Amino acid sequence: MLLMLNRKLTAVLALILCGSAALANTQKRSTPQTTTTPSAGWTWVQDSPLVFCSTVTGSSCTITSGNLTPTVGGSVWILSVQTQNNVTMTSVTGGGGTWVHCPNCHSTNPSGHNIDAFYNLTGNAGTTAGITITLSGNSGFFSGQFIEILPPPGATASFDTSGIAAPSNCSGTSSTPCTAVSLPGISGNTDVIVQSDGGAAEAAWNSWSAPYIEDANGYGICLNCTSGTAPTVTYFPCGSQSAQTTCNPEYFAMAFKSSAGIFTPPTQEFSLVNYTAPNTANRYQQPPNGPFIFCSAGVTCSLPIPATSGSGHLLFLAAGNEAGSFISSVTCSPVACPGWTMPSGAGTCQQTMTIQSNGYAMSCAYNLSIPSGVTSLNITMSRTGSEAFVALEASSVTGAISFDAQNNFTGANQQEFITSPVLNTSGSNDFVIQLFANAGGSLGSEFYALPYNIASFNYFFGANESIAILPNSGPTVPQITWINCCFTVSNPPSVTFGSGVAFKASGTATAPSPPTGLAAVVH
Repeated sequence: MLLMLNRKLTAVLALILCGSAALANTQKRSTPQTTTTPSAGWTWVQDSPLVFCSTVTGSSCTITSGNLTPTVGGSVWILSVQTQNNVTMTSVTGGGGTWVHCPNCHSTNPSGHNIDAFYNLTGNAGTTAGITITLSGNSGFFSGQFIEILPPPGATASFDTSGIAAPSNCSGTSSTPCTAVSLPGISGNTDVIVQSDGGAAEAAWNSWSAPYIEDANGYGICLNCTSGTAPTVTYFPCGSQSAQTTCNPEYFAMAFKSSAGIFTPPTQEFSLVNYTAPNTANRYQQPPNGPFIFCSAGVTCSLPIPATSGSGHLLFLAAGNEAGSFISSVTCSPVACPGWTMPSGAGTCQQTMTIQSNGYAMSCAYNLSIPSGVTSLNITMSRTGSEAFVALEASSVTGAISFDAQNNFTGANQQEFITSPVLNTSGSNDFVIQLFANAGGSLGSEFYALPYNIASFNYFFGANESIAILPNSGPTVPQITWINCCFTVSNPPSVTFGSGVAFKASGTATAPSPPTGLAAVVH
């Protein structure tokens, strides 16, 4: 199905169907002024899809405003494309600095789909547009991505190595996962590795094997890596109706080292243990199987979740709908789980706004010490309607988890950029969840790499409500600048509101070893 196989194009089609803004406005984001690493370590900055370029009448395309978050000084840029025929990238210009063709990133899979990439280590801070991609031939409509990574504070980045893979004997299922790129040539440094699979739809939020994380665009990112061992990746069954994913995706991987040399990165205090958003898992299906769960007011409805795996973990639940409905109560089965909190009132995650006859609403609930073995949440809503739920489990390595801070914003209908509220935290390294509602869609956030909602970026309710997760945020929680895609629409105005909730843990994570060979460069 040409590039319909690409998860990015699928998500943009959803935006077009549910929003009235121009495509160029559906992805623009702005950079918060703080970074997230508590000390030494690589930082994920952004993974911005570029989904609208077309070379139907030529072989070049210029990235215009509405696609890139303003870049950060001293960062690594990777610009790649996915095309439906075997063409290559011949040049990239714009944005300052020097663009370099990745020496081993052109890969083609057995179905003929193709990827290629350039990188830039000296681009201008604040770049949002004006970058031109030229291909070796006509590709028609093509998609791509812009990934930005920040080296350890005080360090400069340099290219280390790259490689490709195009497996022809993997189904992508858990029994025969696909193997991505091995980089045995990584030098004796603590690297960052970026792996691209050409846009196939992963099966879950954690489809890339550890130590890789899977960002909201579905790509594999290994921060602070000392090994080039190839990760494995799981996908929906080849050709399944629920995902329309490719068979045997093509891969490239790029590794970058820094002048920090070999170092021990900060201990990660919090971990995301499990995440589920069934409305996105079933987004290609129609009721009664998906994409939403119908709940009657005052009547319990059931949300299956992956079995909770450790006593004392945090369990967080969010609900989104167009019925003006909030979470009233939560119980668990088959194990009891007393101790739920449903925030309400000013400055909390319980919010609603009305657009025409629809009452867009979000609410949340959390349990600070969930027992193990919970497989279902029994949820009572305040009104009848179809619900989009998301549930996540988090753990801490240092001690008991407690609530730290929350805040919200609402009603900023006629602004192009919406900034998340300040969270006045007291913890040194919090677990932070940001929620955002915008009729028409917004593609998410800088520095908050998680989660990947299946084929849906970070949306969990159509393209109208999003979630962003930052497991370790200390000591300052970064704000997110979201895009209000429909800010120019006056009839009706766009619904826009959002909230943030932060949790801390007792105890202190192990301090990192100081990096070696720091350069006198400050970002």
